Amino acid sequence: MPAPTTLRHFDPPRDQAAVAGLWTSVFGANSIHRDPEFAVHQQRAVDAELFFVAESESVVVGTVLAGFAADRGWIYSLAVRANQRRRGIGRGLLLRAERALASRGCETASLQVAQGESGTVQFYEKTGYHPTPLGTMSRRLAGY
Repeated sequence: MPAPTTLRHFDPPRDQAAVAGLWTSVFGANSIHRDPEFAVHQQRAVDAELFFVAESESVVVGTVLAGFAADRGWIYSLAVRANQRRRGIGRGLLLRAERALASRGCETASLQVAQGESGTVQFYEKTGYHPTPLGTMSRRLAGY
């Protein structure tokens, strides 16, 4: 029987290295998390109350970040260690983030999935998310 999992807020001194390692293993070195230590630090600075971790036997096994502006919320960096998947951890983290957003008056949560991630799309569809006709556009702001 799997060990129980606890969902809690991110604790910077305790979780920084573990979360950075998790993101590297889940998202890879060539992802938007090229520097996971920096990404963790930036999220903490923006809204630490919307940064959650899942922990099992004192090991960080999952994360989710949420962002909120006006009436719209965003889900970021939902990650679960490969050997911990299909245990409800990702769904639990997602629900925790959604509840936190809803408590702030958020009416809609959105997220992005990298092209070719069909398993990830299936996960989100099972939790009630669906593709929208809007395309995402982005521009790197390095150098400002």
